[in-house]
Amino acid sequence: PSGTGVHELDAPQRCLRARRLHPLSLELLTPEGEPISADRCSSVGYIHQPFPMAFVDSVHMPPMIPSPIGIVLGLLLAVISFLIFQPARPADDMAVVALAIGLSLAATASFARRCSKEWRMTPIEKMHAAFCSKIRQEVPCAQRTERGPMRAITASQLQELFSFYSHDYIKQRTMHYVHHNIVKPLTAEDRVSYAEFVGPRRVEWFVSHCWATQFAEFVESISRHSQEVPSEVEFECSYWICTFSMNQWILEEEIGVDIKESSFSLALHSESCRGTAMVIDEAALPLSRVWCLYEIMTTYERSKLDGSFAGVLLCSHSGVLNKGSASMDVAIKIASAVMTLDLRNAGASKQADKDAIFSMVRSVQGGFQAVNGFVRSAFQESLLEVHQVFNKRFGDFMKAMEGQSAMLHHLTTGSCIEFSELAKHGEAEGVDDYSGCDLHMQEEMAVKILV
Repeated sequence: PSGTGVHELDAPQRCLRARRLHPLSLELLTPEGEPISADRCSSVGYIHQPFPMAFVDSVHMPPMIPSPIGIVLGLLLAVISFLIFQPARPADDMAVVALAIGLSLAATASFARRCSKEWRMTPIEKMHAAFCSKIRQEVPCAQRTERGPMRAITASQLQELFSFYSHDYIKQRTMHYVHHNIVKPLTAEDRVSYAEFVGPRRVEWFVSHCWATQFAEFVESISRHSQEVPSEVEFECSYWICTFSMNQWILEEEIGVDIKESSFSLALHSESCRGTAMVIDEAALPLSRVWCLYEIMTTYERSKLDGSFAGVLLCSHSGVLNKGSASMDVAIKIASAVMTLDLRNAGASKQADKDAIFSMVRSVQGGFQAVNGFVRSAFQESLLEVHQVFNKRFGDFMKAMEGQSAMLHHLTTGSCIEFSELAKHGEAEGVDDYSGCDLHMQEEMAVKILV
């Protein structure tokens, strides 16, 4: 395979087997025929078949075009039939030669067609065309802007993308899939960032996240943050997200030679940026990646110098931990993962990035110890906030239960409730005389009144 966007599949000299599940799906197998256990999903790329399978296979040929092997067999059958049933004459010999040449050329053209780029649009390409048409009704053309803080998108723009592709393609897949199978094809024609493709905004929140998090969980986390932290500028918050805010076609320019001049840094240091929204899952995956370490370190440094900067807000699919809205179970699981965390164990796909960022962290006063402390402190404060909100809600619930229990207790001990209340309810039930109502009926009426 090639062009899948999955490093393990696109590796040179990587040979795999494939099993056809249905006309639009292939399952890749190891050379021994075993299914590949790891998640290596892709909706783009090419399968290169060795000779003679590419010549014989006719699975994906158009219905009106015969396969190369079919043309060759037809050629042989025509020649044999002609020689058997027709007397040999020079003119006939020339006809046979012409027929053979014509069919051979047809077979060659058909085989070349098989080896060239796809002859028709794939289902996901049709989806891209439909989505582009939808976006172009709102934004007639891509709006090119300078890299950095001016390339943010809103939560609704993010949700629009997810809703369009989620059922058939995104499903439970990660940002890795979304980047190569959706973002890059959509922006290929204009060679711009996704933010420029859909209409960019000025950044309010810088998003720190790990690409290994399920995209559905990522979108829900951002949506919850948008609901709980209102925008100070527009009707909804705008977010700088590397996948959508950087031009994926010129990443070297986006990252630059000096990290401090990268698009990450420009967005995070911009005046309009209110803080860092870290999308955190139960395994605290972002804290295992070196670029997230850089973002946390930069957030830590700016928090010390800028009192208006909100620092890091921890966003989960159940709510923002700092606001106390996340579920207690999620908060405890995240806190458990963070307790044993050491940012010195963060990994990177490029050793050069890791070396540069580690060097920057060591140059900060307190180094790794200070940054580790900043992260643990943020999580500790968030966990306390979740605990306080939980205690308040639990207390309110208990008071409501105690009130209902007290009312029922009075009823079961023979105490009377207000006759007027029973009378009102009795009118609704069609009861005019309460002299014959036993205590059980009065209890039922009282419960309905309480509810």
